[in-house]
Amino acid sequence: DLAENSFLPDIDKLSALLSEKNQSAYSTEPVWVSAGFAGNFRQRSSKKGVQLIEDASHSLGSRLKGKIGPVGDYAFYSFNDDSLITCGQGGAVWARMRKDSEAIRTVKEH
Repeated sequence: DLAENSFLPDIDKLSALLSEKNQSAYSTEPVWVSAGFAGNFRQRSSKKGVQLIEDASHSLGSRLKGKIGPVGDYAFYSFNDDSLITCGQGGAVWARMRKDSEAIRTVKEH
């Protein structure tokens, strides 16, 4: 499933798996090592109505084409002892759309 010239997933193979049957695609940040891959996969997934969820724990402050932050629809950050910001435990959730952020806030204690 990897591209022949890198250790990144093959974008064409991944995109072929995206369909209306998928509600979301998930990735950990090491996959986004290539900036072109991140933006390209985001475009392909959104065209098919698939939301992109990122584990962004190790990419806090990263940039893609001059913009700081995640490329997906949602991102999760861990504050465990192996993360960039440590608090012992805990984390944060980021959502691209305000309505989604508000929905997350309503269930954060449940």
